[in-house]
Amino acid sequence: MKTGGEEKVMLRSDKTKLIKQVLENSSDILSTACIVDVAIGCDLSTRMKQLIPKSRDSISKATNKVLAKWILDLFDPFQLLHTHLLDQNFCTAGEKLTRTKKKKKTGGSLVLSLAEQFVNLRDKIDRKVIVSRQNDENPLSKWMCKLSDAQRDRTFSVERIPTDPNHRRCLVCGNLTINEPEENKQVLKYNQELDRNYKLKMEVWNNYVKSNEEFAGQDRKKNPFPVDPTNPSKTMKRMPVRSPYKSQILQCMASTSKCVMRNSDSCSTCPIWCVNPKTGLRYEFTDKCQFPVCQSTCTAAY
Repeated sequence: MKTGGEEKVMLRSDKTKLIKQVLENSSDILSTACIVDVAIGCDLSTRMKQLIPKSRDSISKATNKVLAKWILDLFDPFQLLHTHLLDQNFCTAGEKLTRTKKKKKTGGSLVLSLAEQFVNLRDKIDRKVIVSRQNDENPLSKWMCKLSDAQRDRTFSVERIPTDPNHRRCLVCGNLTINEPEENKQVLKYNQELDRNYKLKMEVWNNYVKSNEEFAGQDRKKNPFPVDPTNPSKTMKRMPVRSPYKSQILQCMASTSKCVMRNSDSCSTCPIWCVNPKTGLRYEFTDKCQFPVCQSTCTAAY
């Protein structure tokens, strides 16, 4: 999260307000975290207890940089809470929690509301990071492709690993996290259609040219220009030109391949569940997972 004066995602006053909300509702948050601990066998409540500031005074006196770090540290825990509450059908995704201002929020709804704030803020920051990384500082920037929001939000899929082994490792981060976007199928179909149409046109054109050559020098009119076989309403007056192909792309999925909790696969999108293939053991989890893919924020698409 940017803490300087440029391109601020969140003002200092808003950071202070958000952290104070967390402190004020810490009892409900930790109670919900304990339920998650029992449900999936993790230590979320202990971790959140360590991360939540102890007093309003400490929050008010905190620097912008400290406030930003508190919020960043709480992203993963609130992501886990958010997913758990939605899985328990506490509230359907996208449903507004404040249907009427007269209704008082329960402890659970307050926790979900806070969790949604953190999830939405994280998404906003991730999108700004993605844009900033697609700039001229990247040595491969001129070959990079812009992705849609839907493409950026996807996670790694075994079914979309490139067939060619040489295309499976990202040229930017070096991880084996490359997928072929599902749009590549439509691109391939489009290019094949171009080939078919070009072949049909050239066949008609070559027959037209051959026919004129056969009657060259004879006292007769040239054959009329042929009809375009791909569009009968048009006449071909010159030799066909092959239309340019659309390009298929390769997308690195590292930025959305993450685990959230120590010794837990809950909410994990890691392609190998953070298990070291050489040792068969999970990678060390300190402040976050040490698996290179979980550490990476690469969003390359080329």
